[in-house]
Amino acid sequence: MSLAQLAARDDKPIDGIGLFGVIKETAVDDAGLIEFYSQYYPFPLYLDKEKAFYEALGNRKMKLSFNPFSLFSAISSMRKRHKAKNISGNMKGEGLLQGGLILFSKKDGDKPVYAYQEKTGDEMPVDEIIEAVSKMKK
Repeated sequence: MSLAQLAARDDKPIDGIGLFGVIKETAVDDAGLIEFYSQYYPFPLYLDKEKAFYEALGNRKMKLSFNPFSLFSAISSMRKRHKAKNISGNMKGEGLLQGGLILFSKKDGDKPVYAYQEKTGDEMPVDEIIEAVSKMKK
């Protein structure tokens, strides 16, 4: 489940939380960026030229295995997931730098209270995110 789908749920588990996306580049694949915004993440986007967000999450890059069986399995799994969700999944631009999610609480002086580091091919931990948001609202 994506953040956009979570925000659209009838029970509104993240209602009252301001969402925005962080992107690391423009003018590389603007068509892909427009697709991302219009079809998958219809929230404001912020260009992080210095990549401070990515640095806060550890500047992790997707690791490619040189074991042909592992590599084939990982690519196969990702393609199936993209196909099931109708995602083009192009790798234009800096496609190896991994992102994630950081929740900041106004109540706690705009400090980060939860972080999730993206794991390529894995779904986000929706239950953890809902729990963290619930704690922020208390």
